[in-house]
Amino acid sequence: MLRTIGLVLAGSFVNSDALRLPSFFPRLPRRNFSPLAPEKMAVLDAPWVPTALSASTVASFSSNDAVRLVEDEAEYDALVAAAIEEDRLVVIKFFASWCRACKAMAPKYKKVAQVRSKNSTAEFYEIMFDNNKALCKKLRIKVLPYIQIVAGGEGIVDSFTCGPSKIALLSERLEKYIQSEGHPTESE
Repeated sequence: MLRTIGLVLAGSFVNSDALRLPSFFPRLPRRNFSPLAPEKMAVLDAPWVPTALSASTVASFSSNDAVRLVEDEAEYDALVAAAIEEDRLVVIKFFASWCRACKAMAPKYKKVAQVRSKNSTAEFYEIMFDNNKALCKKLRIKVLPYIQIVAGGEGIVDSFTCGPSKIALLSERLEKYIQSEGHPTESE
């Protein structure tokens, strides 16, 4: 008795009558291992609904006291307004959970935050792109990771993309704003 086999060629399933197994192959019980089995089709037919990540899921990104997580647009607006009103130096990093550069930059950003927050009045925050797409669109952020610097009464003075290889650029710009405000630096 001749049997046919199915081949997976270039991503599509082909059942070919031309390819037949020789009669010396043992007969195996027929099982339905197809990923498109009827009971599995219901899962495929269900609509996919993207969900926002909770703050506890994001804890790995901001488990450091030197870097605090901003949850939403209202909190971001309040932070910027308070920084301007109280004349504080604030650094805000926009990142995404799926962004490789953001993941590579995270420990470097935390290190800069630890050093700068101990030796100056700079405050460091993070905002997750995944949960704040409307805010990022409003701010015209197209490349991540993205840094904003709020220098007290001057408002948002600097905005730039800053990957892991450009962390020195962040340090240079911070030094400029710390010195212009008369805050103590690392060397003092």
